[in-house]
Amino acid sequence: MRASQNLKNTVAATLCDEIVEHYASHASLAENAYLKERMGVVSEKKDLFLASIKSAKPKTTRESEDKSRAFYFQNLYASLKGYSSLLIESKKEAAAYFLEIINRHGGKKVTSLPYDEETSTLLSIEKEFSSEEAKAKFKEVEGCEELAEKLFAANHAMKSLSIKNEKSTAEQKAELSSTNLKKEVLTYLNEQIFSYLAWAKNSEGGDLAIFANEAEIAVNKANASISKRQKKSASAQTAKVQDTQKSENAAD
Repeated sequence: MRASQNLKNTVAATLCDEIVEHYASHASLAENAYLKERMGVVSEKKDLFLASIKSAKPKTTRESEDKSRAFYFQNLYASLKGYSSLLIESKKEAAAYFLEIINRHGGKKVTSLPYDEETSTLLSIEKEFSSEEAKAKFKEVEGCEELAEKLFAANHAMKSLSIKNEKSTAEQKAELSSTNLKKEVLTYLNEQIFSYLAWAKNSEGGDLAIFANEAEIAVNKANASISKRQKKSASAQTAKVQDTQKSENAAD
C-alpha cells in the first residue's frame, strides 16, 4: 500500500481527505495512540496542502483557440488551392502568390507545429499578407481575404492567451509550494500510516482492519488515475494527428 508521488495535486488532496474522513468515522481508533498522534500530523499537513492548491490559479487551456485558427487556416489553404486550378489566369496567379508564401513557411504542416511556434509562423505570414501587393491580389480570390483576417484574429487571440498563461513569480511559488507539500504529505502517509495499515490489515481485526481496507481502496483508486491520465493524453495526441491528416487530405 503506497501512494504514488506522480499523483496530480487535486487527486492527492482527495486521497488525503478520504484517509482523514475514514479515520474519523471509526471512533475506536482514537484509542490507538500510534494512529492518533500521526493522523493529527496528517490533518495539519493536509490543511496546508489544500490551502496551497487554492492559492494557485488554474492555467487556461489553449486547445479551443488552436482549433479555431486551424479551422480558418485549412479553409484558406483549400480555397487558394481551388483558385489555383482555375483557367482564369489572374485568379490562378493570385492564388499561387499566396500559396507560395504559405508553403515557404511550412505549408499545411503549419497547424502541426507547437503552439508558440505556430503563432510565430502565422505572424510572419500575416506580415507578408499585409503588403500592398497582397491587398491587390486578394481582389482576385474572393472570400480569401476574409478567411485570412479570421485566421490572423484567431492567432492574435492565441498569442494573448499564451501571455496570460505565463505564470507570475507568485503563481510559480504557489505551484511549487503545492508540489512540495504534496510530496511531504504523501511521504508521511506512506511511511507512517500506510506501512502500519498494511501490517494491521493482516494482523489486526475490528475497526483498524476496516480502516486499513478503506485506505487501500482509496490509494489504489488514486494510483489508477495516473494510467487513466496517460491513456487520455495519448488518445488526445493521436486524435490531433488524425485530425491534422484528415484536414491535409481535404486541402489536397
